Amino acid sequence: MAEPKILYVLRHGEAKPGIGVRGDFLRELTNGGRQQLQRLAQHLKSIDFQTDLILVSPAKRTQQSLEILTSTLAINNNQETHDGIFDAEPQTLLEIINNINQPSNHILLVGHNPGISSLVAFVSGQNYISMKPGMMAVLEILVNDWKSLGGNTGILKEILQ
Repeated sequence: MAEPKILYVLRHGEAKPGIGVRGDFLRELTNGGRQQLQRLAQHLKSIDFQTDLILVSPAKRTQQSLEILTSTLAINNNQETHDGIFDAEPQTLLEIINNINQPSNHILLVGHNPGISSLVAFVSGQNYISMKPGMMAVLEILVNDWKSLGGNTGILKEILQ
């Protein structure tokens, strides 16, 4: 039996306010946001978290969130920064994942609301999921190929915070 595919979806930690699109893009994590992610990273370390591929938004707060995780965890640094993850609709996020061209069973997506909450709800067949800053959803994927990922193709296993 093939190893199950897991999609980890992380909303960046709590961030400082920003004004306008440029200000939003450059928002940094608050001290509380950093602490949230450090706690999450410690929990992930205790369960031997691993990932094959990381897909991340280029926004400052997502990059900082990922830096906190990677500084604590010994995770694969195979990272792809995708401009399309910033301010993305769930369909755009789905297309990014559908176009993965490398063998990966465990993918970490680091992005923004409302897109990531909608993506998690769509893939898991839930009506509504609201991911707060610093939350990570763990989805077991029921298809063999990321190209087949879509609505109702995953099971929401847990939400970590």
